[in-house]
Amino acid sequence: MTLIDRYIARTIFAATAVVAVVIIALMMLIGVINQLDEIGQGNYHVIAMLGVVMLQLPSRILLTLPAIVLLGALAGLGSLASHSELIVIRGAGLSMRRLAGSVAIIGAILAAITLAISTYIAPRAQTAALSVQHTALNGGENSGALGSGIWLRQKDKVFNFGHVLPDGRLTGIHVYQFDSGGGIGKIVASDKGRVKKNQLVLDNPRITKLSTQRVTTEHPDRRAMPVTIDQHILKLAVTAPSQLTIVGLHHYIQFLEANDVDATRYRLAFWQQVATPITAFVLAIFALPFAFGALRDAGAGQRLFIGGLGGLAFVLLHRIVAAMAPVYGVWPPLAALLPTLVLASATAIWIRRLD
Repeated sequence: MTLIDRYIARTIFAATAVVAVVIIALMMLIGVINQLDEIGQGNYHVIAMLGVVMLQLPSRILLTLPAIVLLGALAGLGSLASHSELIVIRGAGLSMRRLAGSVAIIGAILAAITLAISTYIAPRAQTAALSVQHTALNGGENSGALGSGIWLRQKDKVFNFGHVLPDGRLTGIHVYQFDSGGGIGKIVASDKGRVKKNQLVLDNPRITKLSTQRVTTEHPDRRAMPVTIDQHILKLAVTAPSQLTIVGLHHYIQFLEANDVDATRYRLAFWQQVATPITAFVLAIFALPFAFGALRDAGAGQRLFIGGLGGLAFVLLHRIVAAMAPVYGVWPPLAALLPTLVLASATAIWIRRLD
């Protein structure tokens, strides 16, 4: 990086940090307000509430991170423009494309930070927040449960688990096995069991066999059923798509497709996570033409206001397109990436016209 690249980077990073601090403070305040009604239930007190709010922050930041990048880039580049520093840089022989390259480096770094939060920090923090909240609210009853009311399918069997516990124990188990005609041929129920070495081991199961001639029941002490569901798949199944990592989404999509289950929601969540850092990268460059346009002489407040409106409009458009995708059968990668690709094309044309 040249001296000019480093100077532009410092300015944008500083402005982005200020914007991020303000938005994080607002998110924390909103998070505390949303949790106030829960205080006093079970063991859920102020300390636990603050811990939950802090653990939820990465996921909430991730939702607004592209807008934070846009506002930070607008504020930083706008500051350079208002002091005529960008004009001086252009006068020194740097073209708009070269300036766009400098901003692209910064956008790539911010995109990498976004990807790190999306992949490593936000999903784990959100899962921990749910666990802490569940444990505190329920006073230890089924504490640490990964999820409840879980339905999974494996070929000719459908599984329903009342609760999935972190050590692999399961409660409220029902297994429905279909016969060759597509009807239910067997129902297996058990109060508890566990997944171990590709087997679902049930304690004191109640086995009901159904046929057109008769119904028979069995009550063995234990029964093991071969399954391809393991503890990893259980953890993925009880986690909302938005809280899974890119790797976790990929594994769970493979499991669903192998068992002929529709994975559209998870594919869309996967591509949305892929699109988020790309969007942050594009929005950082999108701020550059504003610095040479109508906002060159505008104050910081006006730049942030217009940038905030633009960022909000883009985020809403992105979410509307993503929400409509499953309804109209839109290809998930296209639904997740289309708004960003359109914005990238418009930015490239705008920069070319200013060059």
